[in-house]
Amino acid sequence: MMNQYDEYQKHMRYKYDSYAFMLLLLLVFANFTLTSFNDFQWADPVGLEYLMLCFVAVTYSVLMYVYHGAYFSKRQNGKLYAGLFFVIGLVNLYTGFSPYSPNIVDGKLTFNIVMPFAGALFMLISLAYMLRLFVDKRRELKEESEED
Repeated sequence: MMNQYDEYQKHMRYKYDSYAFMLLLLLVFANFTLTSFNDFQWADPVGLEYLMLCFVAVTYSVLMYVYHGAYFSKRQNGKLYAGLFFVIGLVNLYTGFSPYSPNIVDGKLTFNIVMPFAGALFMLISLAYMLRLFVDKRRELKEESEED
């Protein structure tokens, strides 16, 4: 699977995977501390808490891949995928907020929150890609103006 990426992309993926793992450990430790000392539960069932913590770490990792050019392989059309991901994200957000399946019950998250979070991830992927294109374009313009 990693054969489709060049060395820079592989390095970025390994780098941000290790950062995401450290973030996950920190979040799990913080959650454990909250639940142990304060008897605080913010999602029902408890397994959803860990799923959401994993989601935060995965989101960080994926956004760093996208921004640093390590998410899409060199053969993939990033603009096409970014547009597709944005539409998928909008659909997930739309279907995730339904009056018939509440996301929060009695002050605790429910499994219905997964769809809006997945939609947010897809939208953030496309926004990070567009931000990267914008930054690259500004950098090119700045370099061109310095050469003149």
